[in-house]
Amino acid sequence: MEQGCDSELKESRELDESNSARDGQWKGWGDYMEAKKSKLTAQFKKEADAYKDSLNIFKGISVYVNGYTDPPAAQLKRLILKHGGEYHVYRTSRTTHVIASNLAYAKAAKLKVKDKIMRPDWITESLRAGRLLPERLYRLYSSSSEAQAPGNVDAPGAMEKFVVSIESPSNAQRVNPVAETNDPNFLQEFYEHSRLHFISTLAQELKSSVRKMQQCRKDRSQDRARMQDAIQSNRQGSSSSVDDSSIHPDDPFIAHLDLDCFFVSVSLQRYPELRGLPVVVAHSRGKGRVDKSSEGGYASSWSEIASCNYEARAFGVRNGMLLGEAQKLCPSLKSLPYDFNRCRSVSMTFFSLVSRYTADIEAISCDEMYVNFKELCSSIGASSSEVTAYLRQEIFSTTGCSASAGIGPNKLVARLATKKAKPNGQYLVTGEQVSRFMESINVRDLPGVGHSTMKKLSGLGVTTCGDLIRLDLSTLRKRLGEKIGKTLHARARGIDSAPVQMEAMKKSLSCDVNYGVRLKDINETVAFVKKLSGEVAERMHKQGVEGKTFTLKLMIRAPDATVETMKFLGHGICDSSCRSVTIGAYTSDEVVITRAVLSLLRSLRPSPTDIRGVGIAVHKLRSVTISRKAGEKDLSRYFLGKSKHPGNSADCSAKTSAQANLQVDDKDKTITDVVASKLPDKSRSGEVQLISDSTALGSGNVQHECEVDMEVLDALPESMRGRLVNQMATSGKTKCKRSLRPPDSEPPEEVAETGSESSSPSSFEQSSQCSLVIPDPSQVDQEVLQQLPESMRRKIAHKIEQKRKEASAGVVLPFDVPLSAFDVYRRFDPAEFESMRQMIISWTRSRTCKHLRMLEPMPPPIDVFHVGSCIARLIYTKYLERARILMAYLRDAMRRNPILKLPVESLVASVQEIMVEEYGAPMAMDS
Repeated sequence: MEQGCDSELKESRELDESNSARDGQWKGWGDYMEAKKSKLTAQFKKEADAYKDSLNIFKGISVYVNGYTDPPAAQLKRLILKHGGEYHVYRTSRTTHVIASNLAYAKAAKLKVKDKIMRPDWITESLRAGRLLPERLYRLYSSSSEAQAPGNVDAPGAMEKFVVSIESPSNAQRVNPVAETNDPNFLQEFYEHSRLHFISTLAQELKSSVRKMQQCRKDRSQDRARMQDAIQSNRQGSSSSVDDSSIHPDDPFIAHLDLDCFFVSVSLQRYPELRGLPVVVAHSRGKGRVDKSSEGGYASSWSEIASCNYEARAFGVRNGMLLGEAQKLCPSLKSLPYDFNRCRSVSMTFFSLVSRYTADIEAISCDEMYVNFKELCSSIGASSSEVTAYLRQEIFSTTGCSASAGIGPNKLVARLATKKAKPNGQYLVTGEQVSRFMESINVRDLPGVGHSTMKKLSGLGVTTCGDLIRLDLSTLRKRLGEKIGKTLHARARGIDSAPVQMEAMKKSLSCDVNYGVRLKDINETVAFVKKLSGEVAERMHKQGVEGKTFTLKLMIRAPDATVETMKFLGHGICDSSCRSVTIGAYTSDEVVITRAVLSLLRSLRPSPTDIRGVGIAVHKLRSVTISRKAGEKDLSRYFLGKSKHPGNSADCSAKTSAQANLQVDDKDKTITDVVASKLPDKSRSGEVQLISDSTALGSGNVQHECEVDMEVLDALPESMRGRLVNQMATSGKTKCKRSLRPPDSEPPEEVAETGSESSSPSSFEQSSQCSLVIPDPSQVDQEVLQQLPESMRRKIAHKIEQKRKEASAGVVLPFDVPLSAFDVYRRFDPAEFESMRQMIISWTRSRTCKHLRMLEPMPPPIDVFHVGSCIARLIYTKYLERARILMAYLRDAMRRNPILKLPVESLVASVQEIMVEEYGAPMAMDS
């Protein structure tokens, strides 16, 4: 067939040349080529007329074949013409598709039909299916807006199958495309095929299983007796025994067990004939086992190798290497797919087997663990080497996977010893051998040494731990920082005090998607973020944790990066952007998480079409059981809807009216005796009035007008400003001395404001005798300080200087020290109060922005949550006057901006609900 095509072209060329020579009609090369292309098109059309009875699958499609293809161009030409398409020998403006197996990206970028460069199997697979398949499945270079997996490349011998399928349409294969980003099943499919997700989730399951096995306190005497007999028998049959006499009895016998080439070892159980050959496990384009050495196979694959055996490593293949690059190093390389189900089974068996002998286990990942053998060795009278050797043999016979082990006095040395033991061996480092052992260790192998730290160490001439030991601690702290320098100084000497933890609390939780993310507009972006937030909430519920700091991470296509990525649907070259928010209370509620993350998305303002990866992380985690035992109040139930809390679904306004004249008795009171004892009689039986948190001066007195900051007074809402002015007017010229108390100190005894009673003389005497307490220097208002009398100003300045010196001499705590479990009850923070006040004021100046309407309404729900949480804390800590100030700002903002009516009314109702719950009556509000 190919020779026939060549003869046709030869005859056409000779005919054209003879006509040109005879008639002299060609004015130039362009005229000649146009006439030639027209004649070839006419010939192909005449040939296609012979297949009128065939399916017109390729009707309207004009194809140009570039370079070598499988099947070859001549055969593709026949198939296209037979089924209604056009075949172009030369690419023209009428060409709709280019068929190519390999095409340099630089060359592809010059083609006007770059998105229409198809692999040959688009033709063959369409004929198998009996219909034209979606182009996005078979594009040589993926489109930026579509998230589909590539189609399968035909394995060797596919043409034979192809011929059969053409003759027998009933053998057509079904094509199952991967879900697009906006598909409801996208996240499910992504995580089902994600190796990293599998490792992290399985590790969490294993830790939970180990914890349960440790709690059940099973009887291990029979298993230990069997181990003891096997070790004794091995000693008798061996001419030399393992000598552990050099290990001090006080040294813990820490072992690090690691399954060798885990994913490859598991996959080889299905393909035992490949043992001894170079094998890798990766997400290749083919299904099942793949062996492609021909052009267009691995050479163009951008899949990353997850695991490779030692036969492949002998050729230079490494984990994380691209499959195409590995194929160049090892042409005989075999690629196997993941077998997650079998991996899960092997991991569970691995951990279950070790737990039969000891409960001192710390799960690290699905294929490695730390074990403390001290108690086990003591109970059976065996050395750590003998126990390890027995377990390794048991692991291999049970799982079919070999295991390597490192033994040392601590976890660091044990893990480094495992590197010496691989593959399929064990290595012992005694306490006396640690110094000599560590000298030859490459600093890159130390935990916590990444690219940045290694670059700094290289500048100091450090490559091994021996080099690092010779540097003094001050030099390391100066070049690497206080914490890292101190840590590496200890680790280089093999010092590690971390115990084998039976139950380690997870510090963070995250969900990341950085493959296949192609979003078209803001609607798809918001929908995708919501789905990812739901995934985060689901994982938090499964693990029984809640958090309060949420981080949104985005991978944005770099300005100089191409829209098309070399790896199909990969993220390519990106710039990373992230932003975090800390809410007022711990939560695992999907609604809270979604609103927090959408608020971060709104602040980042990304271009949806440039997003290549999205991730949500939760920090400051704690167990849900801790919060339940502590009895902490969940503020989210007040400010984020009542649907999930049936007990709070009653209408607040109805409750308010029903309790306007509430009389609290012993049977129905909802306030603790401690709080009730501090409230005046009026507050116990009726509406809670204003409770002053300034000083115990008596309810009828306010500051003298000379002491009032007029700027603050002008900034107050109109209703509150008028009330304060009236009170100052009615208070006359009575002067009162006011004790200076920092806002974050303990609130004094509260006194209800009656408006008719005056303070007793003793109140003034007590206030004038109060000692001067200075707040943090950063909280001092310099303008107020300058308005004070000279003597007082000097005294305060002296106190401030003393406090600053004390602070500078004290220990600086890290910024991420976890807050108390009773965070709701933390002391008043003036900075937070001012921040909330400014936030409410900003609402009055804003309107809903059309560009952001799809992201968040105005005001953002997360802002409403922050304000509500702040007011709730003020109520719980009895700073009711400041809570009432924020409530007044809210009501004033609602009057100024009608958009705020619904959210503010809902927030006020929730606050009143808290007041009724805490004090038995709602807060009195100005009309």
